[in-house]
This record gives sequence, structure tokens and C-alpha cells, in this order.
Amino acid sequence: AWLAAALVGLVTAPWYVLTYRMMANGFVYSWGWRYTRLAVPFYLHAITTSLGVIGTIGFAIGLLGLVGRGTDRPFPTETSLAALVLALVVFQMLAPADLSARYLIPIVPAGIVVAAQGFARLARAVGLGRRSHRLHLAVAAALLLDAAGMFRMPHVTPYGMDAVAQAIIAAHDASNTVLAAGNDHAEGALIAAFAIADPTQRFYVLRASQELATTNFMGSQYAPRFVSAAEVAHWLQGSGIGWLAIDLSPGSVALRHNRQLLHALRSGNPEWRLVFHATGPRGEVRLYRLSGNPATSAQLRALLLRVAPPSLARRDDLVLPSAESSSDGSPTPR
Repeated sequence: AWLAAALVGLVTAPWYVLTYRMMANGFVYSWGWRYTRLAVPFYLHAITTSLGVIGTIGFAIGLLGLVGRGTDRPFPTETSLAALVLALVVFQMLAPADLSARYLIPIVPAGIVVAAQGFARLARAVGLGRRSHRLHLAVAAALLLDAAGMFRMPHVTPYGMDAVAQAIIAAHDASNTVLAAGNDHAEGALIAAFAIADPTQRFYVLRASQELATTNFMGSQYAPRFVSAAEVAHWLQGSGIGWLAIDLSPGSVALRHNRQLLHALRSGNPEWRLVFHATGPRGEVRLYRLSGNPATSAQLRALLLRVAPPSLARRDDLVLPSAESSSDGSPTPR
């Protein structure tokens, strides 16, 4: 067993060393007791979210069986699975990425097996069952249903973003700058739609959640950038953005900067025209052409630097767009 652990460490340790700086960029907290004292109660409670209440009780019984004395000794596999669960929980209590119950999803399979063994051992101890695979399977199935009942998977597929991308491309407009406003799912959906429908990479898409608000890498610390809708309208007028797609689903409108943006669009600016909208059972999306926002060369250069990954933005040979356009409306590289 120790040889296996040494081999795993030998293979994985260099990877963690080489990628640590990249991973640490997404940490919300810092290493130390200040984070751990928040993480310990949070993740102890989050175990019940992953395994369910009954599953957590069974897991505790299984742990007691592993450390107890007697002739009913555990299998090595059960011990390894219990160690895996404990290691993952302790790791999340120490690594200061963020406080999120989803980080404990990997403990579900191993935790359910240990819990099933615990309940089966308890049943045998009180004479309710014999040592059999059927008993283990029945208990594991019940625990799996209990754990599944703890999860709440909201519908996150935005409505209409594919149609928005197609409408912008079909317009054959010279402007190639797009602002996507919505929750993280809606903004990501529009970016993905352009990645598929725009193979020439003519369009540049910004997230309103990054331009009109500030948040950390995990999205758990949010604050709007502007105080009022008037300030948002002023920023929008001088941004150089030609297209604006806004998702009006409840999750998107719940964000303050999106509400400010919606009020700004309703201000009556004649140069901001609603050119497309789609309504369906999953919400509504609107597309505006901001025709009074001609982008300058400096704005286009700044835009590409904002949307480019940090590793590319630092490159000296990064090709930036010019304010001049070719006959088909695509930017002319410098």
C-alpha cells in the first residue's frame, strides 16, 4: 500500500508543482487558519448534502466499524474508500479555493459504499441480516436514492443565444463587438454559440458580468461597478460596443448590473434599436444594435486584450484589430 502511495506521489507531485500558480489564481481565500476555521463547519455540513442525512449516518457507522475491534474485520477496499472520503474532505478544509458544496461531489460513490457496509454490519450485529451481497446492494440502493434526493439541479440552459448569434452574423454589419448580459450560463452560451457559428473569429464577445461588475474567479463575491443606470448608459455610449444581447430570465435579472443595463436600454436613446428578440418557455432574450457606438482603434485593441486569455494578452506578437475594416466588414490585422 505504501509503495502504491509513493508511486502516485512520484507521478502527480510534479504536475501539482508545475500548475500550482495557475490553480492559485482562482483561490478566493488564502492558506491558513482564517480559511480553515470557516471551512471545517461548512464542509462537515456539506457532507450531508453529498451523501444525504441517512448516508452520513451510515458513513459514520462504517467508520466506527473500521476502527472497532472484533472478528468482523473490514475489507481493504472498504478501508481505502473511507480513507478517500476523509482525504477529500480534509483537502477541501485546507486548500483555500472556495466554500462550495459541489467540491464534495466526488465523495458520493465511495461514501455510499462505506455507508452501505456500515448499515449491513449493523444489521448483522443485531441479527437482522446475514453477510450477503444482496443485503449490501439493497442498502446501497436505498442510500443512493437518499443522496440523489439531496441534490437540486436547476435548469441552466439559456434560451435563444444560438439564434442571437445567428442574427448578428446574418446582419453583415461592420461592427464586430458584442456585449453578453445575463448570468454566467447565458453569457457563456452566447460565447459558445459564436465559437461554433463564427469559424473566422470575426466577432469579439465581452461579458457584462466582467465589464459592469466585479467578482472573484469563483463568482462568489459580487459587486456592481456602477451606482445607477445613468452611469451604465454613459459607459455604454462610450464603450465602442456595437451589439448588446441581454437575457431576461430570473437568474439574470436578479443581478443588479443587468437591471441597471435594462433600465438604461429603456431610457429612449434613438441610436439603441431592438433588432431581435426571442421568447420561449425558458425565458426571453433581446438583441440591441447600438449604432451610436462606433469603435475606435484604441477601443478595439483594448477590447481584444480584455477578452484574450492572460497567456495570450502578454504575448508581443498578438495581432490586434484595426479600426479600418475590409470590404466584408472583418477587421484588418495590423
